[in-house]
Amino acid sequence: MCIFSQTEPFVTQIMHTVALIGTLFQAAVANSFCKSVDVYDQDIHLRTLRTLWNPSSLNFIQNKSHGNENSILAVTEGCQLTIWDLRMKEKGGCLQRICGSVGDNLYAVCSSSTGSIAVGGADRTVTIYDPRRWSALSRWVHCSKYEVSLNDMRLAGLHPLLLIPQLQQVLCTTTSLTPLVKETVITGLAFSSIDSDYIYVQGVDYEVFCGQWRESVKVFSFRGDSNWLGFSKCSDRDVLGGWSDSGSIFVADIVAKDSEIDTLKGLVNGVP
Repeated sequence: MCIFSQTEPFVTQIMHTVALIGTLFQAAVANSFCKSVDVYDQDIHLRTLRTLWNPSSLNFIQNKSHGNENSILAVTEGCQLTIWDLRMKEKGGCLQRICGSVGDNLYAVCSSSTGSIAVGGADRTVTIYDPRRWSALSRWVHCSKYEVSLNDMRLAGLHPLLLIPQLQQVLCTTTSLTPLVKETVITGLAFSSIDSDYIYVQGVDYEVFCGQWRESVKVFSFRGDSNWLGFSKCSDRDVLGGWSDSGSIFVADIVAKDSEIDTLKGLVNGVP
């Protein structure tokens, strides 16, 4: 769960991020401004991890091959993915540090039941890491890019004739018209509990989509009534919850049909 602070238009700062363990009373809290992560067991403070950059997201790694499931924590800080062992004292508990492109900050991290770790952020790319070698298994480049619909154009005051590719190309080269393709920063990720080859991706706009990350293919998507402020998934089911800028809460229950994720069971309208 992330708590956002809107400081000015199109500028969002992550103040606090909380990671919980479903079967235990343990929690980790990332303090972005303090560059620290505090770990608690119920109301008892266990330890503080000091990060090099401002932590933006964190997640307990589910793969038990690393040892106790509640002892390994993945944290995104700046353009880096860091892995922390809560039992280790050396290096402040930092087990591994993976650096990305400078300037492309990471805002989301999650792990699957098989141990794979996914990160995403400003570069609009989902990267899947193999925790056994700490190498990238897959990169879904610009997966949060999608075409603007006719309805979106009308709401933005654009003429439908701009849908014509040739006219769009001419206008984009002769004027300052923005291309009719929208990209959004990735701020939320969650592996499917039905099949870990699928992942849910959420950005700062009003769309959440599910895709097959190995093949870099989108399967389906749904949208809220305004930009998302928060996004989360049930730990053992494909039930998604989102809180939108309008104050509404949306819940989606995704079920499998013939061993494929291809059916949206229901989408409950937001509750103010």
